[in-house]
Amino acid sequence: LFGWVRASGRWGGQFTGRRIALGVAVGVVAKGIQVLATAFTSARAPAWPELGALDNVLPVFGPLIQAVTQYFVLLCVLLVAVSLMEVLTRGWSRRHYAGGLLILLGLVVQGADVEGVGEWLLKGLLLGAALLAAYIYLRSEAGLIPLALASYLALGLIQQAVDQPNGGALLHYGLAAAGPLIAGWLCWRHLGRSDRESVTAPVSGEQA
Repeated sequence: LFGWVRASGRWGGQFTGRRIALGVAVGVVAKGIQVLATAFTSARAPAWPELGALDNVLPVFGPLIQAVTQYFVLLCVLLVAVSLMEVLTRGWSRRHYAGGLLILLGLVVQGADVEGVGEWLLKGLLLGAALLAAYIYLRSEAGLIPLALASYLALGLIQQAVDQPNGGALLHYGLAAAGPLIAGWLCWRHLGRSDRESVTAPVSGEQA
């Protein structure tokens, strides 16, 4: 998948602070939309502590392992979606109705962790619309996907840490939030390394 994105010329440009900020901003906007939808649709119920990590041998690493696993699964799903959209729409030049696949993806990614069907539909449709808008306007910058997904998941984990009533949640979910951020940064750096080398190689050749 990464090879296809790179070969298709959709990986994007150089290592710049603007590209990093843009990738992070896409994830922040997507998470912000989801939080607003939750504020308007969720019931005002008390936040109950999540104790599932206590089943692990090392509970502090439970959310971290789960977050990193979720990151790579969603990264593969998003890359498949982008690849499929490119094939079906030929770079958004035809078959625009195929954009409904990204709306459907938003519903699937949203999952069932909601309080009702209405909340699931609203949050899923908004997330799908955000994915579609990001694809339309940033389809030549597929390299931003690792950074955007990392910031999206990290903000969700930080939100869980703040909402949890037990004090240990801040440490557990704070550590877990670092997982997607580090994984996203390493993916982006590694997969963009050849772009940097292709730019520096001619310069060094001319100096020689």
